[in-house]
Amino acid sequence: MFGLGTKRLLMAWVISLMLISLIACGQGSPAELTKVSIALDWFPWSNHSGLFVAQEKGYFAEEGLEVNI
Repeated sequence: MFGLGTKRLLMAWVISLMLISLIACGQGSPAELTKVSIALDWFPWSNHSGLFVAQEKGYFAEEGLEVNI
């Protein structure tokens, strides 16, 4: 169905995509955190709990963010 040239082009494309994915995953943690502020309602409600849990467990810092709630 595919010619030899098409198969080689497809294989080169797949290998390139895999290499780009591996390079992107190997960047490591950022040296400096990006500061972000989140404004909530007047009071912290139950729908805000995910933000507080993420801050407590350090999920924001893992993604390179310093979040001020």
